[in-house]
Amino acid sequence: MSDPICIWKRRFELFDEGDWETLRDDALEWQRRAHPVDRPATATATTSPAKRARRLAAGSNPRRTLELHPANLLKALKTAARGSAQGPTGWRYEHLRAIHDATSHVPLTKLVDDIVQSNIPDHVRPILGSARLIGLEKTDDDGSLTGGVRPIAIGEVLRRWVTRAICFLHRERFGEALSPHQYAVGVSSGAEKCIAAIRTFLGSGAADEKRVVLSLDAKNAFSTISRQAILEGVNDLFPELTDFFLQWYGASSDLWFAHYDGTVRTIASTQGTQQGDSGGPVWYVCGLHAVLRRLQAALPDCLVCAFADNVYIGRTEGRVEEAFRAAKTEMGSVDQILVDHKCVMWGEHFRPGMQRPASVPAEVALGEEGILVLGVPLGTDAFIAKHFAAIQRKT
Repeated sequence: MSDPICIWKRRFELFDEGDWETLRDDALEWQRRAHPVDRPATATATTSPAKRARRLAAGSNPRRTLELHPANLLKALKTAARGSAQGPTGWRYEHLRAIHDATSHVPLTKLVDDIVQSNIPDHVRPILGSARLIGLEKTDDDGSLTGGVRPIAIGEVLRRWVTRAICFLHRERFGEALSPHQYAVGVSSGAEKCIAAIRTFLGSGAADEKRVVLSLDAKNAFSTISRQAILEGVNDLFPELTDFFLQWYGASSDLWFAHYDGTVRTIASTQGTQQGDSGGPVWYVCGLHAVLRRLQAALPDCLVCAFADNVYIGRTEGRVEEAFRAAKTEMGSVDQILVDHKCVMWGEHFRPGMQRPASVPAEVALGEEGILVLGVPLGTDAFIAKHFAAIQRKT
């Protein structure tokens, strides 16, 4: 078969049918014909394939079938951002839309079903689970560069698409199961509600209570959270998603970082979630769920709320030391390490130049004029004006 159109049509049919072994053999044969002489291997971070991480223990819940209606898949496909970055194979949402436009069916039906049911063959899973890695410069709440780098993993579009559809399907369930502490997933206007909860707590106490809010900051939160904690949270809250989570995070996966000179470094992803994964926020909040519940049980008179990795604790000034120590211990239990002096405390009774209260832990910064909650300034008029002036200068 020498006609290119016939060759590609055959490959498409094999791809749609999930005949991976034939496709692999064809690819290897093409490689041998095209490059008969061995060439130097692309530089990698390790000289041998990355060792697979230990398989995570999934708990005792029986396996449940994950069902995904074609309407959910088509909704996820049609509403996905146009021009979004391609994954390792180069496929984009536009390729999937083109297939749908030509066939009027869900693209790659058998392959998608295998992904949904976590039946991807072992020799295919590492490919669909890998990702291109890029680094974005970090900015603070005012938009100024901090000098840090945020790693973003751009996964394979098939994985992103199916995960996106699952998140659409279970959105309301996510919100119900993760309430009342988590506002980032499945909650309409979640950021606004989280801010309102903090405002209400600060303003509802007696004047002599001196209520404060403590903002916690964990280092590289999404990329470091314990996968075992995520698994336990998923298995407890959404057992039908356990196998789907393990399909991508049950073992090490490869992240490929391309340098300007063309060399590619392979980095093994063995902990946390991949920032850029459509399900990343869901996996993260599942891992943090038990932490927030334990914190609330240990501090029953406190406000405990979060928007993804932005965790806030409300308490009286004189008892904030206990709250911070408890939070540091509980966050550390899932590998969330709080960053000294990036955790900030503020109360409506604070004033510029005030003496530092003895009850404030040494690791906590004092927001004398105010504090930023999800980018929204709470504090004095001067603090709020200063924040918005900084934003205006950058727009």
